[in-house]
Amino acid sequence: MSSKSEIRGVFFHESIYGYTHDWNVIAETLAQYGVNALFVNDLSGLGRRPDAEISAAISAAHANGLKYHSTSNVLVETKGDPKYNAIRYDGSVEFNGYAQCPIKAHDIIIQNTVAYVNAHPDVDGIMLDYLRYERTG
Repeated sequence: MSSKSEIRGVFFHESIYGYTHDWNVIAETLAQYGVNALFVNDLSGLGRRPDAEISAAISAAHANGLKYHSTSNVLVETKGDPKYNAIRYDGSVEFNGYAQCPIKAHDIIIQNTVAYVNAHPDVDGIMLDYLRYERTG
């Protein structure tokens, strides 16, 4: 027996920080439109939105049948720190705000992701975003 699955999701960008949200209205409206997944950029390289808001968003999503996925701008806050500069294909090092070296930031990524999951074990998924590699040609 085969199984079909389909994700119909909406992505909330980090520009939502600092605004109040009625997550119940958001989740209910999305469910009415057939959306079944919510992707919220609430985890970043060195921090996250307030835990109370994240919990409210997850609860509202689940109450309306939506899966809640946290997205992370993994390295945004590390830009400007020379130890995370991108290593280019030719071995040279170059600062690029969106192409830091994820290998050097491995421990930060793991620590922040584990801390998030410990605080929000009911999250349905984590999407690591803003990992960039230099083009080779």
